[in-house]
Amino acid sequence: MPMKEPYNHFKITKETLEFIKQGDLTKVPHLKDRDIYFLYLKLNECKTFKEIGEMHNITGQSVRMRYVYAIEQINKFLLYGDVEKITQLPISQLPLSRRAINCLIKLGAKNLKDVSLYTYDSLFRMRNFGIHTLDEISILLQKVGLSFAVPKLEGLLDSLNKIIEDIGKLRNDLYNLIDFERK
Repeated sequence: MPMKEPYNHFKITKETLEFIKQGDLTKVPHLKDRDIYFLYLKLNECKTFKEIGEMHNITGQSVRMRYVYAIEQINKFLLYGDVEKITQLPISQLPLSRRAINCLIKLGAKNLKDVSLYTYDSLFRMRNFGIHTLDEISILLQKVGLSFAVPKLEGLLDSLNKIIEDIGKLRNDLYNLIDFERK
């Protein structure tokens, strides 16, 4: 079965162009006025990235990066609406590879919020969860403002304290044995 390609958020579709022309770009989260202005200059006035950069004393590469970022944000907004909707989407509808989706389904996760309850290490120990799959999932979690769970340290600290205590007892027993042998 061919691998499902991740959704390309940078692709400019007819729907994206329509939204830019007619939609209210201020509704798009994380989109700044500067990004909207750069979009206007690039799409309506057909300016190059270099020309826009020269107009504002920045490099053309910086303008291009802001343009790409703006298109990505608009496409995400059109696709998902808002972040809360993304986190509630079923695993099978996420823009992930087939392997990642299958691993998450086998795990029993229903959505991204469920995935964020697992630690990186616990997922890595599962069969078919390799570095690439974990990185792919981690990137998606970061894009929606989530992350893997942090391992709980309370039990670990208690275990370490008990081990230190046992080492202290063993040391005392060893000293007592050495003293006994000398007498």
